[in-house]
Amino acid sequence: MNPALAAFLPLIEYFRPSKSPYLISVIFGIISLIIASGEYNKDPKWFSICIPFFLILPILTLLTYYSKLDHTGNKEEAKKDIEDQLKFSRTISVSVGMICLVISSKSLAYKSFLFYVNYLSCILHILIFVIYMSIRVKKEEEITNFNFFQFSFMTTSYLVAFSFCISNIDISDNLLLKNAIAGSNDKIMDTFSISSILFYILWLSSEIYWIKRISRIVEIRIIDSNDNDKSANNESELDLHKKSKKNNLPITKKAVCSDCGKPLINRKTKSGKGVLACSNYPNCKEIIPL
Repeated sequence: MNPALAAFLPLIEYFRPSKSPYLISVIFGIISLIIASGEYNKDPKWFSICIPFFLILPILTLLTYYSKLDHTGNKEEAKKDIEDQLKFSRTISVSVGMICLVISSKSLAYKSFLFYVNYLSCILHILIFVIYMSIRVKKEEEITNFNFFQFSFMTTSYLVAFSFCISNIDISDNLLLKNAIAGSNDKIMDTFSISSILFYILWLSSEIYWIKRISRIVEIRIIDSNDNDKSANNESELDLHKKSKKNNLPITKKAVCSDCGKPLINRKTKSGKGVLACSNYPNCKEIIPL
């Protein structure tokens, strides 16, 4: 087998319906709507062709969001599959975002409203996935049924479609939603404008998911860090208590209960042994032998 083909086979696997059941439908829906939008400027009957896609694509987006992967097999294989999905999808998302930024900006007039909308959208997309890549350098996602590849590729596809449509909007007459038919003064609806609005809404909705995911990861990391610091402080305080008790020295620092955060105090059991007990007893029954 050709080495280049062998390298791409694992990537092609992610496009199979068993892996990404709605992705192919989303891609063909996007392509079909773009083609129909272009033809409408020549023949108004094409608007009736566009209408089904205005309805189908949001439905496919919801189905993609709720689509789950089956990881009932080997856990190690499932973890490796998720890691490969994430690495490939994040890399593709950043790369395509950079290409969209360059190609679409080339087609748009500098300092125009559409230029800035497209510019900021591409930058936001790139930034989100670069941040996601950065915070997942040390540790990847835990095993989950969420289809990362399908959803990230769909998000990126909407950005490509939006950038293409916004680059083809006719603004020669300073109207965003209407343009003139060639050789006529009549104004018709600019379907590229309508399609770009739809693609922008679908893309932004998908990006909100990734922003929330990044926020959750950062929040979890902050909580983990605080818990580790608290645990380390408690251990050092307990060591101090033990040394003070052993050498009959005065205790100068209070230990804190790891369960409820209340101070620990010196107590004696029925057998006469010294312990540190939570001052929140009986609500908390934390006991540490000395």
